Amino acid sequence: MSEIKIEFNYQWEPAVRDENGNNYFFPEEITPFMRQKYRHPAIYRWNIFSESLKDEKFYIGEAQDLCQRINGYLNPGPSQQTNKRINKKFHEYIENGFKIRLEILRFEKIRINDFVITENDLSHKHNRRFIEELMVIIYEQKGFQLLNL
Repeated sequence: MSEIKIEFNYQWEPAVRDENGNNYFFPEEITPFMRQKYRHPAIYRWNIFSESLKDEKFYIGEAQDLCQRINGYLNPGPSQQTNKRINKKFHEYIENGFKIRLEILRFEKIRINDFVITENDLSHKHNRRFIEELMVIIYEQKGFQLLNL
């Protein structure tokens, strides 16, 4: 029988900011500064929270081009069912007093036995999808409400 050991230290950072250093919240416009700075692969999390309620919800995703992915949520095309669903849900949450902040997964490395994945390896879609699904499983097991499910 084989064994797989995983070592993975991570944190979520509200790292998407505009040129003034302000955190990005849905549905703000994407600035030219953001278009230049955030054209890279990422694992991201939409953190849906309310100041008055102790209720957090998340949507976890992956993108080859983070800025392009944000734009897809802001302006979903007719055939983009997930983007349309999330856009509608986000607007409903905002109408109910929630804020929706975009966060990026930061990690130095994920060690799986002798194999290592770093943030530089996120350009490979299978690495991104693996990490995205791993985070969904972790947050589901922790009992958080996920819009992924």
